[in-house]
Amino acid sequence: MGISEKMGDVLGQAVEAKLLREVLEHEIQPKHLAIIMDGNRR
Repeated sequence: MGISEKMGDVLGQAVEAKLLREVLEHEIQPKHLAIIMDGNRR
């Protein structure tokens, strides 16, 4: 695993954690959540 892949994994985990925190902070939560992953974490 190269440095780009490691950085992508770290960044992806940070984005997912931030999204989860934001969803949990709101009283009204969405009925569904869609995440589109293209394999390049763009």
